[in-house]
Amino acid sequence: MNLKEIRENKHLTKKQLSELTKISYVEICNLEKFKVIQPRAKTIKALCDALNVSFDELMEENK
Repeated sequence: MNLKEIRENKHLTKKQLSELTKISYVEICNLEKFKVIQPRAKTIKALCDALNVSFDELMEENK
């Protein structure tokens, strides 16, 4: 699974995830398309918190 699959499994739209994390919609799109090579730590933490996954799970999914 990747970020998009995790998000969809949680029944969240990109817009909803953006609102939950305070990460822009465009950045969410870029992360899902692997256009961001090294996301910032605060971005990763916000995604982990919103998706209720650990850092290791999220990073493993995005390799």
